[in-house]
Amino acid sequence: MWNVPHLIQIQKARHALRSGNLDEAFAIATLDSLRDYRQCREILEGLIEPFLARARAHFAAGRNEDALADVERAQRAGGNRPAVAELRDRILAERAQDVRHKQAAREVLDSARQHIEAGRLANGAERLAAAPAEEAARLRKRLDQRAREADEARTRTEECLARGDVEGALAAAEILKAVAGGESDTRAILDRLAAALPDAVARALTAGALVDAQRLVEHAARMNAAMADVRRWRDTIETAEKTARAVARGDW
Repeated sequence: MWNVPHLIQIQKARHALRSGNLDEAFAIATLDSLRDYRQCREILEGLIEPFLARARAHFAAGRNEDALADVERAQRAGGNRPAVAELRDRILAERAQDVRHKQAAREVLDSARQHIEAGRLANGAERLAAAPAEEAARLRKRLDQRAREADEARTRTEECLARGDVEGALAAAEILKAVAGGESDTRAILDRLAAALPDAVARALTAGALVDAQRLVEHAARMNAAMADVRRWRDTIETAEKTARAVARGDW
């Protein structure tokens, strides 16, 4: 006895195949309840070449995952033939190459990101130049932002040094070191600032401005100034503070 619901489903699959709705025809024809029908096997046979044609179109357009899915549908439809296996091998080889390219691109981007965050902006820009433009776009914005911050901090540091404002130069240089500490011009500015520090601390101590001297020393410590200098300045400030307290108590 004919199973009317099954026959209706088979007819829907035939209509889908004739209309080019390959996925619908395949979904119906591979139902467990229908797989023993000769008509379904004929529908599946008729799906092999259309699936292969669509797979080739996907493959030519670089849509490897879609191409592989269609090849696998062709295989499930009964297309265990050399053309199917050959196309599948080509798609898998291309996909593996895509994976390698994406991995290489990720490594380039990771390297660029590390350089940028470490303040080596020129190195970061060089690495970004080797990365795919679309994938590098967001990181390039980060690089541009850091470069602007570095330019602003560099200008402020130079201006403060020019007018003898060592404390202002130190504050600006902290930002400069954070965003572009790996650049050669940054190191040159920091060297100039380090050379100006001893006189600035000495002037503050001579003027009795212990708080100002302390701020300068703490700035210098954060800038990784020579620890021997920092210790010496801290010892000098501590001695001056003790002397000032003794004078205030009349204990001298």
